[in-house]
Amino acid sequence: MADTKFWANVNALLKNKDLTQDAMSSALGIPLQTIRGWVFKNILPRVDDGVRIASYLGTSVEYLLTGTDPVVTVYRIPEDLLEVMRKYAGS
Repeated sequence: MADTKFWANVNALLKNKDLTQDAMSSALGIPLQTIRGWVFKNILPRVDDGVRIASYLGTSVEYLLTGTDPVVTVYRIPEDLLEVMRKYAGS
């Protein structure tokens, strides 16, 4: 049995976006009874279906599974290096 977070997060996002499982089913071409069965039995969908559900909801599979967004590492480029890059990009 899967962790209940996946379907709780799906349902919360559907509610937040004023959507329904029926609308998601139609948009993704996944039979409504299949989605309802997954939810009722607390079964995770196949990976490809999970990716499609996440995409439909505008989020990541990681968010659906954990309730947190993936960590994004942001690198700061030193100003002097940026200056050199600008110089060569303009030539």
